[in-house]
Amino acid sequence: MVMQKLAAKEEMTEVECGLAQYILNHVDDVVHMTAREVGQAAYTSASSVLRLCRKVGFNSFSEFKLKLAAEYNDEYMKKNVDANVPFKKEDTTKEIVDNMVRIYTQSVHSARDAINYNELEKIVKVIEKRKNIDIYGQGSSLLSASSFSNKMLRIGYTVQSVADLSSQFYLSLNSDETHCAIIISHSGATREGIHVARLLKKRRIPIIAITSKRDSELAKIADYIMCTETGEKDFLIEKMELFQSQIAVYYLLDCLYTVIYSKHYEQNMILSKENERLIKIYRNS
Repeated sequence: MVMQKLAAKEEMTEVECGLAQYILNHVDDVVHMTAREVGQAAYTSASSVLRLCRKVGFNSFSEFKLKLAAEYNDEYMKKNVDANVPFKKEDTTKEIVDNMVRIYTQSVHSARDAINYNELEKIVKVIEKRKNIDIYGQGSSLLSASSFSNKMLRIGYTVQSVADLSSQFYLSLNSDETHCAIIISHSGATREGIHVARLLKKRRIPIIAITSKRDSELAKIADYIMCTETGEKDFLIEKMELFQSQIAVYYLLDCLYTVIYSKHYEQNMILSKENERLIKIYRNS
């Protein structure tokens, strides 16, 4: 470990110890600097920087920086952030930006680790067979689905989503054997989502639930589950925003789209290109 060797300062001169400490205190900057710039910043020389690199096991400063950057990035990402309150009033702009990177990373990793690949394959087969996808949710849940809807439309699927509850009831009542449903609910306990799920269940429409908990009421009604496994609380009043759950939903829907696309890769590639060509002709006419 480079950072451990720098911190240990074994067999280093006084100048090298000072240089090692400077590097440890400014890793974020050092990985973008030259040996000469590091030497000047630490009140020493480029040759001292190169000697230190060799002392910790590297033949060049470039090789040293690559390892240092990779190691620092690993340590940086291991720092967990509270998904409910990812930044505080006193945080600097850089701290806020860095914490948002961690939130994105935590969200994707949690959702990936929760994927049941056998279940995902079953979901893909259901969607391939049905071709008509109805998406249900409230507020930010539907915003998360907009990108997925657009992508699926490009490869020949019909995707519908409506915002108000009464329209969602009508949508569920008009579903038939050519339809499947995706219900997005972080808590899996919203009254509206449960009502719609029960209506769809009665009509024998396959239900895919995207939710944070596998034991939620929605998950128990659904036929298939994609779990976000986020650490956010269920209600907005208890947290700052739906940062982590939204990111996880985007990720899971992108995974679903790409797996569906890959099943008929060449066909979908041709269809996508042809659709783009026709749209361009239409726009230029």
